[in-house]
Amino acid sequence: MTTSSKKRLALVGLGTHGRHAVAPAIEQSTEWELCAVADANPEHLAHFPHLPAYPSLEELLARETPDALYIATLPGSHCALAITALKAGLHVICEKPMGATAEETAAMLAAARAAGRELIVMFENRFKPHYQQIRDWIREGALGRVEAIHLQSLGKHPTTQPRRTHLVNAAGSLDCGIHMLDLARYWNDGAQWETIHALGAWFDEEVANAPHLGILARLDNGVMVTFEDSFSFGYRVESLPNHFGRNGLAITGTHGVILDEPDSVTLISADRRESVPMEITHHKDEIPKVIDAFARHLRGESDPVSDASLASAEDGHEAQRIVDEVLRQARETRPRFA
Repeated sequence: MTTSSKKRLALVGLGTHGRHAVAPAIEQSTEWELCAVADANPEHLAHFPHLPAYPSLEELLARETPDALYIATLPGSHCALAITALKAGLHVICEKPMGATAEETAAMLAAARAAGRELIVMFENRFKPHYQQIRDWIREGALGRVEAIHLQSLGKHPTTQPRRTHLVNAAGSLDCGIHMLDLARYWNDGAQWETIHALGAWFDEEVANAPHLGILARLDNGVMVTFEDSFSFGYRVESLPNHFGRNGLAITGTHGVILDEPDSVTLISADRRESVPMEITHHKDEIPKVIDAFARHLRGESDPVSDASLASAEDGHEAQRIVDEVLRQARETRPRFA
């Protein structure tokens, strides 16, 4: 595909993620060209001397005609930026979380519907082949009726990093954990969260939200979901390297189970055992798959796998709804020790 046949994608937000993950991913795209960038920080704009660069989205939209906008700013600005772009007639690709609160994501969803434009959320884990295989196994009935999903994501993130403190104050450990909560719904054909219980642990950190969370929830199709999520796993154990982690996945049904192993996910039932490799990929590898699938979707080129894997504004809102409730419950039940 030649550059002239590509759709035009503008990028707002040129921080670490925007510069080092999103922009390179757009350059790898077969469907989009990066046509303009915007960021309030002149030093960030200086990294893109070959592109039209603007200090605000409004100035970009006054001079450029993109087909869509990619939002890679901090979550607190997602809502206003998305609504501005949607009202201007652009489709929107938004980094997770879709907004800072469920009230914001509801407003973004309403704006997309009113504008007749598409708004998707960058839940790129849906495009990992092993997670897509889990969905296929469940949909074909390999487990019988799914009863429970157990997830674990325990990570050690250095408390000295200002970025970590910002993320925990905004969303606790669910800044990353929101991906796993979304996958639970993805594997269950978009079932909604029905019952939510949560507790948090702070250790001795003075941060707004819990850096360690335990969630027990149920989807409206009856599937129980448990999730233990941490940004503070052994965070004061110097012998453990930074970003040390321990992850786990187990799905159990009436006729089988799915388990994660060191390098694969495995289906085990009475008459079947099947494994698929667990690929190690990064944002710049996954984002092109999502945005290219989105371009094909906009053209009306239906693909069952990609169409089901694109996370809609409805998905983004449902993810934020459980995040808000989990953080609220954790704060309200926080223990106070002398």
